[in-house]
Amino acid sequence: MDQLVVLQEIYASFSKGIGSLKKIDINTIEGCCSELVARLLEDSLDGRIEEGICRKLSDNLKDVYELKRLGDICRQAGLYILAIDTYRRAISLCHDPVLSPILKNNLGQAYADQGDIGRALACYQEAALIFSREGDRISLAHVLGNLGSACRKVKDYSRAIEHAQRSLKIFEEDGDSLGIAQMTGSIGRIYADMGESELAARYFERSLADFQRL
Repeated sequence: MDQLVVLQEIYASFSKGIGSLKKIDINTIEGCCSELVARLLEDSLDGRIEEGICRKLSDNLKDVYELKRLGDICRQAGLYILAIDTYRRAISLCHDPVLSPILKNNLGQAYADQGDIGRALACYQEAALIFSREGDRISLAHVLGNLGSACRKVKDYSRAIEHAQRSLKIFEEDGDSLGIAQMTGSIGRIYADMGESELAARYFERSLADFQRL
């Protein structure tokens, strides 16, 4: 089994559990870092992610898609500095115009998780520009939502509302029901932080109704 597939399964295990990991034969893993990936798999089966192994993988993986997935694993495991380093290395190697803004968005999320909202905003803005230029509306809507969340954290509520409303409009125009439900909830949180309890309640109620219809 290719090591990229194994990395994808490890990442998926954060939300789906380790059931699929148990089916992987460690001896069949192939790739430039197969032994390290095998060790990461073993640790994942034991419910842990070792920073040392991830650091070695980050330094030695050469495929941008593998680096991207490793960065995702590190971020989910709370290894934010390592996730940042891994995403940055992936960006430096990336020549895929589709993957590039995704990496910038994920890097922004890692910065936000670490608490560096300034750098997170810069990454989100770069990603948004590329998604807008490429006409990728749904990805743009998601990164606008991230921008809104980051602005909320620094109490820039007017921009938070602006980004979130732009995101919601795209989801509505494209009929993305899950995106609509998530974004109405996000707008509710912004209004709640602003002390606008009536507006917050209105959006929370709408979000709940949207989720119930999914």
